[in-house]
Amino acid sequence: MDPWTQSHNGPIEGSWVRRHLTLIAVVALKRFRPHASSVLFLTNGLCVKYSPFQHLSDAATMQYIASHTSIPVPKVHCAFERKGTTYIVMSRIAGSPIGHEWEQRPKEGGISASPEQIPEVNELIKKQESSQSSTRFTHGDLNSMNVLVKGDDVVGIIDWDTAGWYPEYWEYTTASNVSPYNEFWKDEICKFLEQVRQKYFGAF
Repeated sequence: MDPWTQSHNGPIEGSWVRRHLTLIAVVALKRFRPHASSVLFLTNGLCVKYSPFQHLSDAATMQYIASHTSIPVPKVHCAFERKGTTYIVMSRIAGSPIGHEWEQRPKEGGISASPEQIPEVNELIKKQESSQSSTRFTHGDLNSMNVLVKGDDVVGIIDWDTAGWYPEYWEYTTASNVSPYNEFWKDEICKFLEQVRQKYFGAF
């Protein structure tokens, strides 16, 4: 974990009432409500991510991104640790992973993001370049399951627990190491991280 995330590991809105209600909800609903991996969907608009392998830095990063950019991330309502397990209560984004039904998407179309998001990402980069030009703010796990879309629009980027300031090639390196079930993603990553690939990896 890098120094930036190490300094953002405290609870968020972790009052006794919110913690208690979260724990009750998990116990009461985990057998009945839908869930995906470590995420339990409490309502149509609310979910909780909990795991002994989860870190509070995930919640802190989402708050940081929400405060400094318009990149779509879940809104964090509460985050805390109890008995070795981290709980993050956040908004549930209405969208599906970009890899779902990828083959059915029109070749001439494409996925679009809000136009103002790109300048804001660049601004994050400029802030870091002023002190250390070789690093970039990096998601760290930009695989197809973490990019949520609705139609042809990107509506959410999730799972920020590996984010931090890393060498500028790191986003490409981590994103291109895909599972056998997402082999298509390696080609798609190259399309929007081509400059990074050419600079550091050349013809490889």
